[in-house]
Amino acid sequence: MLIANEVYKKEIFSKDWMEQLLHHTNNLEDYALIPNLLIQPDYINNELKYAFSQIKDKDEKPILRIFTDNGQRYDLLEEIKNATFAPENNLDSWIKETIGHKEYCLTFNGITKWNNQLHTQLTKDVVRKVVDSVGVPLAGVDTYAFIANGGYTPFGIHEDPDHSLIFHLGPDEKHVWIWKRTDYLKLTGGKNDRRFDLENLVPYADHFVMKPGDCLFIPKGDFHVFENVGYSSFLGFILYPSNSITIGHEGINMLAERNGNNSLYFVKEDELKNSIYEQINRITLPADNSVEEGLKKGAYFYHLLLKSNGYAIHKPYIDKVQQVNYDNKTLQKPSCFPILHETYNGKITIFVRGRLLELKNIQGIVEAMDVLNAVQEVSYKELLETLANFIPLEVAKILLDCIIHYKGLYVKE
Repeated sequence: MLIANEVYKKEIFSKDWMEQLLHHTNNLEDYALIPNLLIQPDYINNELKYAFSQIKDKDEKPILRIFTDNGQRYDLLEEIKNATFAPENNLDSWIKETIGHKEYCLTFNGITKWNNQLHTQLTKDVVRKVVDSVGVPLAGVDTYAFIANGGYTPFGIHEDPDHSLIFHLGPDEKHVWIWKRTDYLKLTGGKNDRRFDLENLVPYADHFVMKPGDCLFIPKGDFHVFENVGYSSFLGFILYPSNSITIGHEGINMLAERNGNNSLYFVKEDELKNSIYEQINRITLPADNSVEEGLKKGAYFYHLLLKSNGYAIHKPYIDKVQQVNYDNKTLQKPSCFPILHETYNGKITIFVRGRLLELKNIQGIVEAMDVLNAVQEVSYKELLETLANFIPLEVAKILLDCIIHYKGLYVKE
């Protein structure tokens, strides 16, 4: 990988890529292919390779799918997960050798979880531009890679339930056919089923040829299919929609996560009512004022978790806690990952890269959080001494070490 400071000074995406996207898509209403919005596809390809090199022998498993001969193969998926990949190697060759097939399609969701440098770059250059231009993605963003060698999309002509923002990485070109939803439904007699008889439908689609660096936007609901001409990959952003159900669901999940959520398989029939009430009480009773207030607070806390992680739904992978001496280290904090906090009822909840810390709201803790958020580059010792002006030294050290472990602050290489 390139050194972080070197990367952030480079122009990876065109400076006006978001303005061009909004112009060509009629403010994200229409599909469009815009050339040359990704200036350095090779950089993204290299960072994608680094993410692959990080997935073996980890406690958490990557979100991968692999298809060959138009079928999803779980056995080959295990081969990929358990094989070692060195980032200096050719990714296409490694995949073919690992699975024993020349043609394949592989999807990799949550790639930013496995490459913190890439996550920082994409948050700064892509997600932040989306937020500033059209607003906050309430349900978050997922970043994925679609890697293939030969053939059509194995799951046929299909629609996605969310907007798709795609940057083609190459090296070979890729073809895509897109149908407006209304036009597709007319062709299929009102059915929104997946179709594999491409020859009957592609004459009525818009056809685009994607070259390295091109950007493709497909709105939610429009049907499409890709053809891979040789080996290529693309970087995709899933912009999840949100509504009252999803926001309420997030609020319930957050309350249950904080207050306990034990699983039950069976319960005696005469205890059914009490058991259901007890489970619901885990959500409702700890709410400070009311169920309504608790749900609102839970949903807002979920949003703060997303915001602290650059709106990515996947938290960065962290190794198990181990003793590390940071005394002679220099720390950096990217502005795209704010360290957020909320105080209530004698506690402070701190949001760091999609994870929660909960502490007593001791005197000076809010001022300490302000110090942490103002950091750009500072030595560990200096920052610790500054924090100790506001909170006890032992608390400052625990807090600072935890934030470094959670990747709210980086150790400068």
